[in-house]
Amino acid sequence: MPLVVLALIVLVSGGTCSSQSDSSLNEIHHGFADYLTLDSALFHLTSLFQPSVRQNGDVTELGPLNAAVDVNVTKDCPAGYVDEIVSRLSNVSEECRVASVQTMVDFNCSPKERYAVKMYDAMGKLESNVLRGDLRWFGSMQECREVVDVPVNLSTSSPTSSFNAQYCVATCLFPRSSGFDIPVQLGVCVPDVCTQEELLTVVSLGLDLRPLGVLFKRLNVIDVYCEYDDPITTEAIVVISVIGFVVTLVAVATIVDYVKRKKRVTIEITSEKEAAIKVTSSGEDNKENANHEDSNQNNVDETNKDKHDDIYDVIEECEHDNKAETATQPDKTETQSCDIEQQTSNPLRAFSLITSGSRILSTDYDNESQTISAVYGMKFLTMMWVFYGMNYEVSITLSINFTDYAGASIIAQPIGDPSMSTDTYLLISGMLVTYQTLMALKQNIKVNWLVFLFKKLWRFGPSYYIVLFVYMYCLVYVCQGPMQFMVERYVAPCYDYWWTNLLYIQNLYPYLDPIRKRCMGWSWHICLLMQYFIISPFIIMALHWKKSVGFLIIGLLFAMDFVSTGLISWYYGLPPVGGLSYYNDNAADAPFADYLYSKPHTRISSYLVGMCLGYILVHHKRGKNMHWFFQVVCWLLSTAGFWMVYAKYWAATGDPWTHTMTVLFYTFSRFIYSVAVAWCLFACATGIAGPINRFLSWRFFVPMGRLTYCVYLIHPLVMIKFWTGAESQMFVSDLNYLYLFISHLIFSYFVAFFLAILFERPFIQFEKAVFGRCYSTKPRS
Repeated sequence: MPLVVLALIVLVSGGTCSSQSDSSLNEIHHGFADYLTLDSALFHLTSLFQPSVRQNGDVTELGPLNAAVDVNVTKDCPAGYVDEIVSRLSNVSEECRVASVQTMVDFNCSPKERYAVKMYDAMGKLESNVLRGDLRWFGSMQECREVVDVPVNLSTSSPTSSFNAQYCVATCLFPRSSGFDIPVQLGVCVPDVCTQEELLTVVSLGLDLRPLGVLFKRLNVIDVYCEYDDPITTEAIVVISVIGFVVTLVAVATIVDYVKRKKRVTIEITSEKEAAIKVTSSGEDNKENANHEDSNQNNVDETNKDKHDDIYDVIEECEHDNKAETATQPDKTETQSCDIEQQTSNPLRAFSLITSGSRILSTDYDNESQTISAVYGMKFLTMMWVFYGMNYEVSITLSINFTDYAGASIIAQPIGDPSMSTDTYLLISGMLVTYQTLMALKQNIKVNWLVFLFKKLWRFGPSYYIVLFVYMYCLVYVCQGPMQFMVERYVAPCYDYWWTNLLYIQNLYPYLDPIRKRCMGWSWHICLLMQYFIISPFIIMALHWKKSVGFLIIGLLFAMDFVSTGLISWYYGLPPVGGLSYYNDNAADAPFADYLYSKPHTRISSYLVGMCLGYILVHHKRGKNMHWFFQVVCWLLSTAGFWMVYAKYWAATGDPWTHTMTVLFYTFSRFIYSVAVAWCLFACATGIAGPINRFLSWRFFVPMGRLTYCVYLIHPLVMIKFWTGAESQMFVSDLNYLYLFISHLIFSYFVAFFLAILFERPFIQFEKAVFGRCYSTKPRS
């Protein structure tokens, strides 16, 4: 049975899915066959208006519920109705019992009370599109909350004199004689004097009795969620306080920076290896300009990120040449250069909006003389792919017609299954770290590997951690819709495993948990990047020392990836399109476990391809010398490699794959795709990609590419806020789905920009201002 099992189980756990099969959909149809007859629907409608059967004449008098409370029912009620209510509510508190009995009597007995009718009207009821996947019937939260200050008139000695209506969501299971139980979410409007534990009994009783019992009697209530107005927690206050502190710091730094920018510092680097530094004060006239001569061009780093930025961003490294290393006294100009950086790189000004914003939004390439400019476009387009796929999964799963888009589609395949998009990022990361480090080593710069690792942790950490804690403690307070319970389920794993995210091992522990049941499930990709970054110095040093040793290590890692992926997919019988295996039952105990998707030993091939590409670009950058025929062959093979994205579509719609074919696909598909991307980047870097390179190097992509890390972190929160904050689910079509994609993308970049200027770029500049880069690299003598 394919992925429909996952789809329906995930509806309860708050996850997403992207593919189904017709046979599984038929199970839903048969499961609801006795549930959707015309007779039952008509009876449900007419039961609201049929005459009541009187009990004991005009008035039903009920004895005391307990010794302390006397209850008199003075309405026309169906026979035995009140007796059943009281007997079923014997295990709840007195105030809950009185309020619940009064609400049910005021609705089901004559005359009906307006507040009770309004509470019933606000409840979720069976809707259309059930056979298309609409299993969440939320009703109206707003209408339910409009019921306030209902006087308790059923008993004169009740513990409470009045109550309000509260909105809750009941999770129920529709039992089946065979197969799996069908999960349903139902919005209920109940008295607020009842606790969530008591509401399990109250809601179960309400669903069993008329009129709801006609359709809902077979539903088993397993959970009731009512925590929509809980007070803010201490942890949330701490997170908000930290954000407020950083915002205040940024505001102060911006003001200081604005004031100090009135004293302009201009750097002129002459072609004769001279640097003239002129300090001009706007408040002082007739002062002499101080000129400093630089006798060594190495005092200014060859890889300045932007020669037009402020002085504390221009001079980024203070390097010594071989002569300065052997001299008894340091070079005067070297000391002056470092002093200038320390004076102008004020740690407070590192948090300035002016500095951070201008740097992020600049369309100038970083390290322009050595930049592979096509990387910016590749990163942005890949981010759109990731974003589109995530939006596709979330949208169809939380829509009322998700089965319309759950099947395989030639158009939906690359966007509905964007798993290979993350391989593009792995490749780019491996290429950049290898290329930049080997270029430094090639220039005889000694790399401090501890600082190398520290810088990565420092730059990844602040924005990652703040998103983690906002997700854990604050997101639930901004998602104030009926589906808020889903946010609680998304966040629940974080309370036990938040520390795995801090240590970047979220993809390894718990080892087999599905990704969507992990804390910030999408952060597995960031964990992979960090894990590969930690081992990269050993490979890079081996490549620099002796390339045969370096490539031997890379070859062994490739073999580890291929062998482990092949063996795991073979043993567990993993199907090509996910879901339950039809090859063997070795994965029966954990059919949806994460065996391959986020594991470092099964995803490293893409990173290794990137490292190989980085080495080639450093030592063999000869694209223009290639024969045209060889270039054409490489482009054709690369184009064929990109079709790995569509392989799952053929597996879902064509003849079933054999076990061997599936194992080969899992083993080599990501490697083939990565090689195709690597050729495209190589062609762009060596000038043989023509219009492709011009498009990917478009200056518009530069700031968009800089923000991809923050967009990746924040975009699921934007989607969760939209969908779980809605009063009702949406019917998804191609047109409104495209609209959602564009609007979510724009808003995610907007939020990511503020995340970057508050928690990413300032900490990068702060690290440079405090430590500089003199400590990180030294010339090799």
